[in-house]
Amino acid sequence: MAINIHPMLDFTRCILCGCATATPTPVWLDAIRVLSRYNQVAAGAHESRRISFGYCYCLPTPWQSRHCVDIPSGRFFVLHEQCWRYARKKLYPSGKPNLKELYEILCELPPSRVTDDDGACIDPAYSGPSQYYPCREQSLEEFLQGDKEFPEPSSSMMEKTSSFYNPTDPFRRLPLEIREKVALLLPSHEFLALRRVSRVMSAVFHDNFFWKSRFRRDTDCGYLDYIVCGVTGLDQSELQNQNTDWRLFYHASMKIGNKFETTIKVWEVVQWIKDVIAARTGLHAAPLWFSGRALQHYHNDSCATGRRVERAKVSPSLVKIGVTMVSSKTVHERDKFWPRWKVFDTETDILAVELISKEHEDITLGTRNKKSKNICPRNLDKAMDAYYRQQNIRNKNKKAAPESPFDGNGVRVLFNAKPEDFNGFRIRYFNEKISSLGVLWKNIAYSFHNQPQAFGFDANDECVFDIGMQMQDVVEVVATFEVRHSQPLTLCSL
Repeated sequence: MAINIHPMLDFTRCILCGCATATPTPVWLDAIRVLSRYNQVAAGAHESRRISFGYCYCLPTPWQSRHCVDIPSGRFFVLHEQCWRYARKKLYPSGKPNLKELYEILCELPPSRVTDDDGACIDPAYSGPSQYYPCREQSLEEFLQGDKEFPEPSSSMMEKTSSFYNPTDPFRRLPLEIREKVALLLPSHEFLALRRVSRVMSAVFHDNFFWKSRFRRDTDCGYLDYIVCGVTGLDQSELQNQNTDWRLFYHASMKIGNKFETTIKVWEVVQWIKDVIAARTGLHAAPLWFSGRALQHYHNDSCATGRRVERAKVSPSLVKIGVTMVSSKTVHERDKFWPRWKVFDTETDILAVELISKEHEDITLGTRNKKSKNICPRNLDKAMDAYYRQQNIRNKNKKAAPESPFDGNGVRVLFNAKPEDFNGFRIRYFNEKISSLGVLWKNIAYSFHNQPQAFGFDANDECVFDIGMQMQDVVEVVATFEVRHSQPLTLCSL
């Protein structure tokens, strides 16, 4: 039975990676399989010609995207051949895939990207189809090609680590074995920061076992765990060599840029599918919905500097939640047709979320700007009203552009959050990040006319998801941050 797929009406992006199909170049984007609910058969598109496409010479609108709110309208899923082979090897390494089960699980996979005003999918990691790299596994030899020795540290770093001495360093009292245990528990970016303030921790930096641990499933480079475990068909003869330089391998993996962007996306989806399959057999509890993947262990640091997941337990003595917010670059222009200012490229970056307690030490997720102005929600609400009035002011002679409360060093919004009142967060999710955040309180009847406050905005002010995460008890806060523009960290999921 042939399956006719129309690029305008059907869901034509790969359900695993979200990238386009039926694209002339590169070739791997157009080598696809289809997983159908009718006969549960994955058929090769160009091998058996069982799949026919309804090509259009003039496409009136861009490709449909995986990143829609609903599941695909067609009763099938399109997968790149490369993504399918990768997923099949990971999910069913020693047996025939259960296609019916896989189809049912993929129906639960929600969107992970958004579209722009024209409906085109936004792929921030790629500048064009020629920049798309296929989902694939690389051998250790391929990674280390051209890297024979670990580069020498900079002169400033050598001087700092050799001459620095901290007499109050508590790690001096610990034997090397315990220091290694401590380092193994830390994300790489925290360890690299720790060795700057503790000279004795620099010894772990040269420990080969520590760097090998960076490739376990729950750590920075978990998507490369197959190299350490040797569970792939690739030639891994070097794995038996005790002289393998894992620090050099880690360094090489940090230089791959976006070449593994597609692989990492598919790897995360596959780990989630694995957990769903395990839950169906009764071996484990069911994982969270895939949009909550930041809570999963497999979605950890992508690299030492960049996206990372931070967690914090909520103290019973919690009194306030501080949110540091700052404007990205803002461009104002006087409207030619209306007597007001137009705003371009304006969005809010959330740099930090603080849990402020009465009896315990305050916990900060992200990086707080200490120069940010402290402000309460009520006063920020007034400042925002004044900002919007200034935007629409009809004084044609006014030359100064309106100033947002988030401009400059930004603000540190202090929300009341006592345990008896705190009930969760309201988040407004824009282009793959949270630009607006607020706090929910108990015993308040929220409605369409009485919505909880959420401060911050995006360039187009078009929200993709507006979610009120109302919970009975908040035990832990998990935030995913990543580097954006000149800001050190920006909240992209909560």
